[in-house]
Parts: sequence; C-alpha cells; structure tokens
Amino acid sequence: MSQPLELPDATPSPAQLRTVDVFPSLHLAVRKRMLAGHGLGAVEDELIDPAPVSAEKKAVLWLLAWSLLPSSYQLAEVEAHIELLSNSGESPQ
Repeated sequence: MSQPLELPDATPSPAQLRTVDVFPSLHLAVRKRMLAGHGLGAVEDELIDPAPVSAEKKAVLWLLAWSLLPSSYQLAEVEAHIELLSNSGESPQ
C-alpha cells in the first residue's frame, strides 16, 4: 500500500511570509498607478522605495514607471539633467 499524501501546513510560518515574492503584485501596482496618471515621485515614495525587494527589482520597478511616462516628459527630464551635469563644473573622467 502506498504512503498517504502529506499536505503542507496551510498556515505559512513567519519565515515563509518573509520570503513571499511580492514583486508580481508590486509590478501590477506600479503599472496601474502610472497608467492612472500618478507622478513618478509619488510612485517611488509610496511603492518602490519601501518595497521589501532587492535593489535590482526596485530598479526594474522604477524603469517600468519611467517607461510609462509620456515620452515628451522623459525627454525634458533627460535634457534638464544633461544641462545640470554640463554646468556642474565637474572634470571629465
């Protein structure tokens, strides 16, 4: 006769809760907020920065949020940063 099938405990331990992958839900939340017109700063402050994920995953979430901004805004931001860095007086490396 075969061994009875053992089912895992339905209640996750605290260690299991800490390892739950929240990245998929964060990805959807970032996408939803950006498509609803929320600003990048607010999405960073409220979702990305406090997220319990690696720096690499935070970078991906930020890139997603950035990619959902209107292209004219993206270009204006990049040009403003280029101007700021061009006038910063730093020596080239």
